[in-house]
Amino acid sequence: AYARQQLGDIVFIELPKIGSLVQAGGVVCVLESTKSATDIYSPVSGTILSINLKLKDQPHLINAAPENAENKGGWLYRIALSHPSETQALLSDESYHSIFIKQ
Repeated sequence: AYARQQLGDIVFIELPKIGSLVQAGGVVCVLESTKSATDIYSPVSGTILSINLKLKDQPHLINAAPENAENKGGWLYRIALSHPSETQALLSDESYHSIFIKQ
């Protein structure tokens, strides 16, 4: 949500390769918007299990709330965690919204 506010409309997405290994804090994909190109960093380490191929032809799907269960098109990738304990350092949904989302 915060990135959507900052970037504007997404027009192109460079997704990771299935099977690639990513490290927490490492670049996992790139989003290009009408304003800029931005690296997206993985919050956790693991192996890319799947990518959202719909985004290659319809990058605008990411502009809708991907975390919303009703929007099945806006997710980027699925990852198998290699260090599940890394999730303990992530913000809760409530904390994320209170810090980053301007209502």
